[in-house]
Amino acid sequence: MSQQGPIIVVANAGRPSFASALDDAKMFPVIDASWADSPRAVGQLAPAAVLVALSEAVEPGFEVLAKQIAATKPYLPLIAVDPSTPLPDNAIPFSQGGGNFDRLMARLRAALRVRTLHTTVMRRLDDDPAAPTTLPDTDPVRDATVLLIGRGACYPALSVSLGERMGVVGALSIEAAAKHLNTRDIDGIVLGEGFSARVEDAFLTVLAEDARFRNLPVVGDISGTGAVL
Repeated sequence: MSQQGPIIVVANAGRPSFASALDDAKMFPVIDASWADSPRAVGQLAPAAVLVALSEAVEPGFEVLAKQIAATKPYLPLIAVDPSTPLPDNAIPFSQGGGNFDRLMARLRAALRVRTLHTTVMRRLDDDPAAPTTLPDTDPVRDATVLLIGRGACYPALSVSLGERMGVVGALSIEAAAKHLNTRDIDGIVLGEGFSARVEDAFLTVLAEDARFRNLPVVGDISGTGAVL
């Protein structure tokens, strides 16, 4: 998949460790920038994504950078690594675990796919004079409702984090989740901890076999393996 531009890594305390993971994943080119230089780098280099290191607290320039990125078209992914405070709506949080950045690469590639889709939509709008010239002034994420399934130690924190951005329907069991799916309009599923691999596999199989849910987005860290659906 083409990046359609460089990836900018923003940090002040030297090159962050996750930048090496970008190199290993052949995400080329990767350009390092300080917080002071980051707005100019975003404006001049037309990046495909921006990753920022937030180890202690949100940098003073982060809000300004986030607003600049939010106004950029097509969609420009902004991933905040190790945030410790609430983030702007357009920032995607990522917390590393044990120095393993496999999930960061999966999250970045997913965000780049969204960028590619947005680029395609914009191009088709330009090619079709009869198409609407503006998109609806709504936030699909704010209007979405996700089904959060889990019963592990991280379930309360995950529920709060999701609830700050979208509607959440909670389920502590697969049976309760099935009832919600049959009675409510659900836009996506977050599968948390607390279930065996066999139960998770059976649940995903049922979703794949039911035409109503076959295209429903499912996100989860399956059995703690770091594999993001």
